[in-house]
Amino acid sequence: MNEQRLYRALDALLPHKDGLFRHFQKVYGELFGTTYDLLLYDITSTYFEGLCEANPQARRGYSRDKRPDCLQVCIALVVTPEGLPLAYEVFDGNRTD
Repeated sequence: MNEQRLYRALDALLPHKDGLFRHFQKVYGELFGTTYDLLLYDITSTYFEGLCEANPQARRGYSRDKRPDCLQVCIALVVTPEGLPLAYEVFDGNRTD
């Protein structure tokens, strides 16, 4: 397996992301007795080195990595208090918290 093959597989999963996370939520509840009374939400960013011409979401914004010279995207993550991921979303790099 190589990197490109993994990326293609992830691209194929993307249209099913919402259904997969609903399934994870159900399974987490069954396996771990997880309740969803409290959910944690965090947003972070990751930067790119290079032009990023193929990524329309790569923008300049507040850099948590102290790299204002690089384009970035923002990633939001929702997890249970135990740290089990329930959902994520990728936003334009210039999105504010």
